[in-house]
Amino acid sequence: MDKTRFVLLFTDKHTMDGLMMIIRSMALLLLSLLPLNVTVALPQSNMTELHIGSSTINVHFESSFTSQQKQKLLKWLGATANTMTTLYGEFPVKQSNIHIYTSSRTSEPVPWGEVWKNGEYKINFHVNPNFSQQDFLDDWTAPHEFSHLFHPYPGRGNSWFGEGLASYYQNILRSRYGSMTEQLAFQKLYNGFQRGIKNQKRTGLTLKQASAAMRKNRSFMHVYWGGAAYFLNVDVRLHQSSHGKQSLDNTWLKFKECCLGADRYWPLHRLIPKLDELSNSSIFSDEYNRIIDGRTFPDYQSSFEQLGISVRDNKIILSKTGEAQALRHALAKQKN
Repeated sequence: MDKTRFVLLFTDKHTMDGLMMIIRSMALLLLSLLPLNVTVALPQSNMTELHIGSSTINVHFESSFTSQQKQKLLKWLGATANTMTTLYGEFPVKQSNIHIYTSSRTSEPVPWGEVWKNGEYKINFHVNPNFSQQDFLDDWTAPHEFSHLFHPYPGRGNSWFGEGLASYYQNILRSRYGSMTEQLAFQKLYNGFQRGIKNQKRTGLTLKQASAAMRKNRSFMHVYWGGAAYFLNVDVRLHQSSHGKQSLDNTWLKFKECCLGADRYWPLHRLIPKLDELSNSSIFSDEYNRIIDGRTFPDYQSSFEQLGISVRDNKIILSKTGEAQALRHALAKQKN
């Protein structure tokens, strides 16, 4: 869930009681648990720093967490932050803050997350620390929320854009990082598309209408996965039309270099033409015009065919040879 100063959907009901100080004697143990290119600073203060390349993430814990729980959560956050570097080689922002709160919900390790962009980048996670390390590493919430750091706020009523990008990358980037297989990543995309189709059939809304009143109409699945289908189609077409010279990834890298900022507002009618300009194409606009007012869920089958993905009994089958496999690997193959 991406939030900015321009739109407030929820308010935080948790009160910060103060933060427990993490003692220096734990430093070596923490470093041994984290990925190799993550470093941790443990100052005598109320936060812990994660260093991902040249980027710094300040992690603030609610006071109730134990030292063991903090170790587990830091490993989870470090792995997720490194997953994001598979998009264009570095973490998307130089400075950010993460606030971790406890949740009593027992159904999943991370029942809620949200991103704020209000002159700074801030992510709130509500977690149940009783889940295992692997449960946290397998959870989708943190990759989804971190993916919101790649894009600006596109304006009220355009949730499909940011939520769609995050829903697409939460699977594709985890495949690249090696925390899930390519098979599982595309299966999760397919499963999401089926939920979106079911939701769209129930409401009968266009993607624009569903996004404008997402909460009122309970059209979350249509918005999230319809947006993901848009970005899958864009990514496939960019690769194909440029013989691999253009991609969704390098378009976002160019956007970061020219235009990304925590307090920058990019209305969609300006953002999509800018992405066309940066990709030397009209693909972002073409796909937008094709899907935004349609009375059916956005087509994804054509992209699946180009990627060598077929479906039998709701299980995807990946081709093992040819151009389709090469294109699919360009999107999702694990980076060495």
